[in-house]
Order: sequence, then structure tokens, then C-alpha cells
Amino acid sequence: MNAPAAQLNALRGVSAPAPTKVYSEQDKKKEVIKKGLDKAFSGISGEEKEIVAQRLMDTQNKNEKIKIGGTEVSFDDLAVSVARSIQTMESETSPQEEYYRWIYEAQDVITKMTDGDITDSDIELRENFLGDLDQRETDMRVCISLYASRPDNPYAKEQLAFLQVKLAKLMEIRSAIKVSTKSKEEALAERANDEKDKERGHTYCEFLRRRAYGDRSIFSDDEYKLGVCCAQAVIALSLREHLTEAEKRERNRYARYLEQRMRDLIYQRDLALKNKNDSFENAERLTEIQKRMAAHQEIMNLVKVATTPSKQVNANAESQEEDKIRREMCSLVLECRRRGQEVPDRFLYRLGVKSFVPDYSASEEHLVDKTRTKADVIKRINELSGRQSAVSRPKSKVIQRFNSQHFMLLQQKMREAKGLS
Repeated sequence: MNAPAAQLNALRGVSAPAPTKVYSEQDKKKEVIKKGLDKAFSGISGEEKEIVAQRLMDTQNKNEKIKIGGTEVSFDDLAVSVARSIQTMESETSPQEEYYRWIYEAQDVITKMTDGDITDSDIELRENFLGDLDQRETDMRVCISLYASRPDNPYAKEQLAFLQVKLAKLMEIRSAIKVSTKSKEEALAERANDEKDKERGHTYCEFLRRRAYGDRSIFSDDEYKLGVCCAQAVIALSLREHLTEAEKRERNRYARYLEQRMRDLIYQRDLALKNKNDSFENAERLTEIQKRMAAHQEIMNLVKVATTPSKQVNANAESQEEDKIRREMCSLVLECRRRGQEVPDRFLYRLGVKSFVPDYSASEEHLVDKTRTKADVIKRINELSGRQSAVSRPKSKVIQRFNSQHFMLLQQKMREAKGLS
């Protein structure tokens, strides 16, 4: 606000609105710890609470005692006690019950956002619930940090493993809402839902229902297939010459979902790697996360290949035909993935997709050995995966160019083998 306007408002007796305070990620985590301290230690003063919260956030204090309420408490006991309090702040009878409540509330949000005209209360319900999930994610990240600081504590190790799975499912539920319902911007621009919106809402409600009553795994095959469908929709919408504003927002929503899903998987992988738990369950979980990352990366690569036009400055009829064939091939691969059918590697290599996908088969096992050099590790991984090093690989003098006739023949054979029209 400029000076004249401020003076005029002062004469009118109108005060300027208080600036909105922007909290950093560290500030948010400290506030969560303070809430946990309030619940675990009633009567703690504000000044003492600030000091203790800062000490808990400083991992260098692990072996020290912290004075709270006139009593010295070990960092171990205090970290676990505060984490337990945070974990149960919004969890009703147990942390497990909270997960089922999320599923029921998510189904309610999706149903109301896709059953007809979207009302203001429907939008408010969606935004409030997503805000609650974001806050609970912050709470759980703080709990995970506190439990991870005491890897030798059996209870902390058990709860850390539980929270890893619970956080993964929170991210899954949030993604289901964001991809199946219109954002606030979309809903305000177009209140009515068409049959496609209603069908999508029903599909995601069924997906959440199966997660609640049947599928207990950390990741669901249904979720992977829903990601494939999002990729197919992005490709289909991106290739139209003229899109309505509603279609543009829909395409952007699916694209944001694919990017957010990758960020969630990366966080889960990093969390599993940082966890000093050598148990079989943690190793199995890490392997599953890495497989999901590779599969999701393939989806994103297919979208990139299909939606990126030819780099030629003057695109001629031949290059346009090549782009069209590539798009059809990417769509065909996605359709096979959705149906659970195998795709020959030569298709993926020809598209340039296979080379993008990281190979997690043996890398983790050998990268953890710090005694080996980087060159030794790369050489060993190449040996185990059957690849030759760039030095020993024979040099080819012939540059293979894109062959549209060969591509069309491969496409025809693949469709015939898979029974696709």
C-alpha cells in the first residue's frame, strides 16, 4: 500500500490488513513438535517449549539429557514420547483407525464432487480435507524424523516402519482425490459434471473401497493402471489441435498428478534408504518402491515421447508421419500396460523409452559398499545386467535412422499378437 493510501485509511480509521505470515518447512515442523510437547507434558511454559522443540530438531543432541519441567529426560525417551503424542493427536482410538477414516472421507469427497452440479459446500469439503491430509503429512514427517533419530529403540523402529506405509497410503488417497475431482479453479469455472466425470469418480471410489477391505499391500496395481489411464488422457488431449479451456485444465490436472506421484515415490525411496533398518521387510519395501519408480518413470517417458514434436525446423510430411507413428506406438504400449500384457523390449528401445528407465536390479546391493570405486561399481553392474561398457563396445559406423515402414510392421505384428484392434 502506498503512503497516500495508508494516510487516507488512517484518517478514516481503517487499519491495513495484517500481512500473512509465511511459515518455512522448519517452522511448521517446530509447531508440530510444540503441540506434541503440550500433549506429552502438560503445564510446560512457552519459553521452555521453544527451547525443547529446538533441541529436538537438533540431531546433534542425541546423547544429551534435556531438562523439561525441572526434570532431566534423555533425548531418546523425549523424542519417542513426543513422537507418540504427535502420532495420536488426530488418530481417534488408534493410528490404524485414522487411515480407514481417510478412506471413508475421501469417498465422500469424490462422490459429492462428481455426482452432479458442484456446490460451494462440495468445494469447501474437498479443500478442507486436502488441507487436513497435508497437515497430517507434516505431522507424520516429524514423527518419522524423531523415531529415525533413535534407530536402536525397538518401539521407534516398529513405529517408523508403520509410518512409512501409512504415509505412502496418505499420498495415495490424496492423489486419488486430486486426479478424480476437479480442482477449485476447475470447479468454479465449470460446476456441472458430465458422464465421464461421474464414471471417473465411481472408478476411484471403487479403488479406495478395495484398498480398505482387500488390498493390504503398500502399493496397488489399480493405482498403477489409473496412472496409465492419466497418461493416455494427457496424450489424447495434447494431440488435439483445439482444446477448450476446460480440456486444458483437465490435461494439466493429469500432468500434475503424474509429476506429484513421482515426487512422492522419490520421497518414499529416500526415506527407506535413510532408515537404518536392515530387516527383510525394509529391504523388500525398498525394492518394491524402486520397481514402482521405474514403472512410473516409463509412463512419464512415454508421455514425453508422444507429446514432443519432431525437432526438425521445417517439419515435412515424412517427419509428421514419424511423429504420428511414435504417438500411436506410445499409446499402444500404455494400452498393453493397462491390460497387464508384456511389451517387447525392441519396441521400448526403438521408441527411446527403455534407455530412460533406471535399472535397480543390482545397483543398490553394490553401491552400499563404500570400499569400491565408482568405476568398479559401474563395471560390476554392467556385468550383472549383461551390458557391455562403452569402451569395449564395438563402434558402429552406420547410423540407423528412423524407419517408418519397419515401425508400422512392428506395430501391426504387436497388435495381432495382443489381439488389439
